[in-house]
Amino acid sequence: MRVSDILNVDDDREFRNICDDSRNISPGDIFVAYRGKELNGADYIEDALSLGALCVITDDKDYEDNTRGIYFVPNIRHALPGMLMKVYNIDLSKIRFYGIVGTSGKTTTSYILKHMLSKFGRSVGLIGTTGAYIGDRCIYYGLTTPKVIDLYRIISEMQEQGICDIVMEISVQAIEYEKIFGLKFSYIIFTNISPEHMDSYSYDEYVKLKLSVFDKNICDQAIVNVDDEYGRIIEGYDIPHLTYGLDNPADAFAVNIEDRDRLSFTANICDDIYFIDTSLFGSYNVYNILSCMCIGYDLGYSTDMIESAINSVGNIVGRGEVIKYGDRYIVIDFAHTVDSIDRLLEYAHRKYAGDITVIIGCTGYSDKEKRKNIGAVLDKYANFIILTSDNPLHESVDSICADIALGIKNTKYIVIDDRSNAINYGIMHNDGVLLLLGKGGERYQKIGDSLIDYSDREEVENVLGRGK
Repeated sequence: MRVSDILNVDDDREFRNICDDSRNISPGDIFVAYRGKELNGADYIEDALSLGALCVITDDKDYEDNTRGIYFVPNIRHALPGMLMKVYNIDLSKIRFYGIVGTSGKTTTSYILKHMLSKFGRSVGLIGTTGAYIGDRCIYYGLTTPKVIDLYRIISEMQEQGICDIVMEISVQAIEYEKIFGLKFSYIIFTNISPEHMDSYSYDEYVKLKLSVFDKNICDQAIVNVDDEYGRIIEGYDIPHLTYGLDNPADAFAVNIEDRDRLSFTANICDDIYFIDTSLFGSYNVYNILSCMCIGYDLGYSTDMIESAINSVGNIVGRGEVIKYGDRYIVIDFAHTVDSIDRLLEYAHRKYAGDITVIIGCTGYSDKEKRKNIGAVLDKYANFIILTSDNPLHESVDSICADIALGIKNTKYIVIDDRSNAINYGIMHNDGVLLLLGKGGERYQKIGDSLIDYSDREEVENVLGRGK
């Protein structure tokens, strides 16, 4: 493909690929140099050219030099999707997108939705925190919502493999950096909003970004949790919607909720009745399930088909994943916000006999007030706490743990910097249930500038002697 095929310039040279990371440039690539929050890609133009970049696209007018193949594009983030659709030969009209927006519940909801749609006989891809999947095959692992070049490459591969439905978690960073610009979602589920990423945004900014996707230009229909105050705001927007909830009037609601060994309830969606009995646990999963059922209902699937699909949902890796050994339990979960940790610990307190031990850390450079609040939640429910690492980046693990400990007033705790050692200690001293929180199904630790292979589940299996 020629440069002039995607840019309105007099340049008929053939290019190889498009790349927005100067370190990964290969000869013949187009380098996309746009401004970020902290860095300006234009500052790396010479690096990219020295590695053989064929030409450069920049949104910084000061760097424009057509004689050197450095082309100015005023708003790259809006122009790039159109270019990528040509490069990857994507026909978006043949794909139905399902988005999920909120603070907690996005990943679990995405798995339930993918499972349900697959049970309906639809060809479904998934893009989210645990990676991008075609069926059970992972084709990408990285950001919750990939960078736009990666995103369109993934969409292209999915379309080549016959995928017609794509379920996508939409992160707040994806909204801020317009990664989803140009995509039209048939449905976007709103789960909830609670304080998160306060190290990067004010709460008002965070809320505004989350709610901004509920716009007719982005979304055909919203599926809205009206038990959340911001869901009730969305309900008033000029956009078609279905609502769900337990405490406020809604199109979809549940009664007769039983939450012990299994989660069961009776659902009502616009007066259609469903009897749900699933291996998922936690009453918070009633919300996640109802949101997906609303989509099944709106797509026109029968009560029996929706009921059967939901009741066949299995365990979700790293989300309430239970491992039993002897008469003791280990629960691996991604819970890392104050709200999600509180809900999971409250459930564990009701369900499990014996002491509750929690292994947890916080990411580097995260909100210090959030760390203290997490400590307070742990103090409320846990009998013993092991503070450890969780993607510390360049920050001291001891410093992070000290911030969490500020919220712990009564519960005994220790600090074990190395997460693997913390897990070994926790299992050896577990007298009831061990909650391993924060990483879920992640397959890495971010330490310094390095991305190190790591899995909570594999560490647990190694300690229990179940590793391969």
